[in-house]
Amino acid sequence: MEFNYEDTKFYADKLRGHCNTSGPWWSTLLRFVPMFDEVTRLRLEIERLQSVEKAQEWIPVSERLPEPNKRIQFFGGFEQTTHIGYYREHATQWESENGGFWHGRNFILITHWQPLPPPPTGGKND
Repeated sequence: MEFNYEDTKFYADKLRGHCNTSGPWWSTLLRFVPMFDEVTRLRLEIERLQSVEKAQEWIPVSERLPEPNKRIQFFGGFEQTTHIGYYREHATQWESENGGFWHGRNFILITHWQPLPPPPTGGKND
């Protein structure tokens, strides 16, 4: 038997206090409501982690270019390493914060990019 999340959610919601039925089997079913809540919590956490993982994937330049002038991390160049910098649409170039530029025929040396994660929160200065 395959687990059907939507059916289980429907019955758990029904059991969560909306039933006036008595009997020993209802008390047995009611014990499963906290387990369903835990399954729901874990399912949401898995979805969150999957979205974080997706956000950290490298995006091929051949698939799409980043938003112009937005700080990103990109990969490539002659040294085949990562750089923090910008894609400059107006100049059709990649610009590294350490002063490197890839434009003209060198533009294609950059092969991948990814958004930078948001800065940390909750530190001493917050």
